Order: sequence, then structure tokens, then C-alpha cells
Amino acid sequence: MKPLPVLLLVAPLICGAGSAAARAQALAVEPINTITTWDHPWEGLFPNDFDLTHPKRLRFEGIATVGGSPSGPLPGTLSVQFDWVDPVLGKVYTPAWTFSVFYTPTLTPIDVSWEIPFCPAQVSLHFATDTPDGGVVNVAGNFTHWCVPEPSAFAAVAALGLLAFGGWRRRHPQARAC
Repeated sequence: MKPLPVLLLVAPLICGAGSAAARAQALAVEPINTITTWDHPWEGLFPNDFDLTHPKRLRFEGIATVGGSPSGPLPGTLSVQFDWVDPVLGKVYTPAWTFSVFYTPTLTPIDVSWEIPFCPAQVSLHFATDTPDGGVVNVAGNFTHWCVPEPSAFAAVAALGLLAFGGWRRRHPQARAC
């Protein structure tokens, strides 16, 4: 059997196709379309595979606008926050990002991200507002979360590719540049 086909058969085993490194590459995109009012914050809970060896990246990217009939002056504010459960510390919250949100049709862009040093079993996304009574903040966008694959998985694939290329070049000297 030639070296390249053998290498292609063995590469998934070496890189651990069923391992945490492969799982770490899973990307979850949660579409969000919700409202929050001054007395009703919004919270979304999203399960994950628990993994202490890979960092977790969280990102919400979307828009917000005030609707309804607020009883007070605008703009209102929208606070965005992430949280998760740490096995040692318990529930951990990020600092809150605050955005000024104006009356419809003005759209306020929201783009926040955070990295957790491990992949918790669950992550949460929170929206809260101080928009005056009678006003609602409409929020729409995507909450994306993923465990970052370990660099060694990429290094293993790159090393296997270089070995295969080197073996091919050795057997095909006419392919070398002059």
C-alpha cells in the first residue's frame, strides 16, 4: 500500500476524530428574537458538552430598538451579559455591556464577546433594560458559542500533510522546481 493512502486512513485516528479535540470544533448558533422590558429581563440557557480542556467563546451579534409607548424620555439602555457555572466558583457573570437604544426605526448594533477558560455544561445570555414603563426593547441577532479546538489537533493535521507531501515529492522527483 502506498504511504499517502495509509496516511489518509490513519490521520483521523491520530487526530482523534471522536475525541474532545474534534468535539471542540462544534459551533452552535442560536437565533435570538425577543423583547425585554424594565420589569422583565430576558434570559436564554444553552446546554454544552462539559470540557475542562478547551476554552469556550461566546458572542452575541445583533440589533436592538425601542418599541411600545415609553412613559419617559429616551434613549433607554440595554444591558447584555453572559454567565455560566464554574465547578469551583459557582455561577460566574461577565461584566454587563450597556448600549443606548433609541425609538424605532433606529437600530442599535450589538456585538459582544467573551472567552471562558473551559467549556461549561451550560452558558446563558441575558438582556435587561431600564427603558421607561410602557417601552420594550426588541432584540434580534445570533448567539454563537463554541469550544476552541486545541492547537495540537491542527499541528497534527499539518504535520501529517507535510509528511505526505514530503513522501510524494521524494517519489516524484520530476515535480521538483528547476
